[in-house]
Amino acid sequence: MTNANLTDEQKNNYIAVNAKFGMSDLESTYNPADHAGKALTFSADPVQSDVPPRLISVNSIAEMKNLVGNPADRDDSNIEYPEAYPAEKNAILETASTKMDLIRQIDEGVKANLIKAARAYVLGNPNKVKGYEPLINAVMFPMYVAYFAAATPYLIDAPVTVTGPNPIVWNHPAIVFKSGGAITADVDFTINCTTMLKES
Repeated sequence: MTNANLTDEQKNNYIAVNAKFGMSDLESTYNPADHAGKALTFSADPVQSDVPPRLISVNSIAEMKNLVGNPADRDDSNIEYPEAYPAEKNAILETASTKMDLIRQIDEGVKANLIKAARAYVLGNPNKVKGYEPLINAVMFPMYVAYFAAATPYLIDAPVTVTGPNPIVWNHPAIVFKSGGAITADVDFTINCTTMLKES
């Protein structure tokens, strides 16, 4: 299957995601066919990654939600929200001289909830974790997202590992798992594709 065989829906979804990441319509960052039959690692760390990542700077949790998040009005019954964080506690943002100083001043309970709040912001309703937003931005941003895009379908016929120090985003019009193909991930990982199939 090539991009000449793609449906309008597959093309349009691919183009829309590419636009969010500053890429032209059917631009690709790599060609999956070049790696056919190979076990691959995808990572934001260029030394660790078998496919060179395109690193996209993200400056805030709101920008991250725009890039990879769910609509705020989507059913969020499966989202784990932390307890509410009183916005007045964000006064520590004014007293901390560095990011490390800020991290030292945050109490352990808040630290434990910060990543949970960031995920809930992106995947759920950000208004439910609004109190955490200034702290999330101060502690976790700016950060990089590793973007991998291919305008042709990705035929996965060998083990794929998604790992590394930063979130990973894939954009493919279609993904087809063939015999021997599988993905394991130990990092925040978003897949944008219109069609995902398994072939025996």
